[in-house]
Amino acid sequence: MLDYLISRFSSNLLDTKGLNLGNLHERVKKEFVYVQDSKTLVVILPGWAQPLSFFEKAKKYITQAGASALIFEFPNEILSSDLELTLGCFNLLNTMLRERIRNLKDQYQFSKCVLVSNSLGGVTAALVYKDNPLINEVVLVCSGNNLAQNMWHGVRTQHLRKDFEKQNITLGQLKLDWRDLAPENHAPAPETKITTYFGKADRIIPFKEAVTLVSALRNKGFEVLHKNRHCGHYILVGQFILFPEQFVKL
Repeated sequence: MLDYLISRFSSNLLDTKGLNLGNLHERVKKEFVYVQDSKTLVVILPGWAQPLSFFEKAKKYITQAGASALIFEFPNEILSSDLELTLGCFNLLNTMLRERIRNLKDQYQFSKCVLVSNSLGGVTAALVYKDNPLINEVVLVCSGNNLAQNMWHGVRTQHLRKDFEKQNITLGQLKLDWRDLAPENHAPAPETKITTYFGKADRIIPFKEAVTLVSALRNKGFEVLHKNRHCGHYILVGQFILFPEQFVKL
């Protein structure tokens, strides 16, 4: 019920507010906190419309545990009913984040990188961890299996679905065009540790769809530590934001 109620008031508008691939870089916000002599870098990728301030507790927990933190905030408009813009934004974010992580590991000689995401951030995470030996551990909270499918059926994104339908774009076409934005199609480097958390009452990224990501990863030969909680999307995301130590073990 909470997922439905919040979605009525929090759905982002269709206007992309001038976002394009040329200005995406300047509209991405990030914060890096280096802990002296730390060997672990924890990277946090946000969900839709989540500001840097949401991750103050995560930053405190990470740094007090002796690790360094790299936290991002993405513009809301990276997901829109502009098919090509959405695809381009996620691909560009992938390039930007891979370069940033590689540069930090080279500069500070981190021996471990933990990639943490929640909600929509799971799409970016999958692009970043795909075949990436720089990522050693992945934590996915309320991640989806397929952006096109989850957007089409999720209660928060029905305005996007309706606009795609006005463009005569079907779910089948969108899944094909956005196939690279489906985490179920990607896998991290071998030996990467993977932990997933899902809410069984999730209506934003429907549980029955999202949980198939676990099977997809296991079918690729990965051991996945999988945990379900009896709550919806926003409750689980809120738990992650308020109690990050329950999700990320350092």
